[in-house]
Amino acid sequence: MMQISFDDKDLKCKRYEVNQEWMMTIAYYRGTLDEYEKHPKIQALVKESRDCDYIIAPIADNRMFQIINSFIAGELTDEQCKHCLVATNLGMQYIFISEKAASQVEVVERCYKVNFSLT
Repeated sequence: MMQISFDDKDLKCKRYEVNQEWMMTIAYYRGTLDEYEKHPKIQALVKESRDCDYIIAPIADNRMFQIINSFIAGELTDEQCKHCLVATNLGMQYIFISEKAASQVEVVERCYKVNFSLT
């Protein structure tokens, strides 16, 4: 994990919450919606995700993706999926899309997680 600083002046941000828009966008980028890639709704989601300088979104990790796969497979409704995802307390991540945004990032500190046990 890193602590960063960046100047967001004149940068366009797309912010996602745990909702269907975010779930479908993640599913698209993970390759589970390939058969729907020409659908106007999917094309609109992809356009929004690319028409910005940076994104702030819930962390899209493998734990979260298993829940979204259950939604895509029809095993969970969108509401059940959202409740499961909210309960996992994903945290937020920043994704820098444009060169302009990436050039304004400064790493302030690298944080390392150390795991050890006393036995």
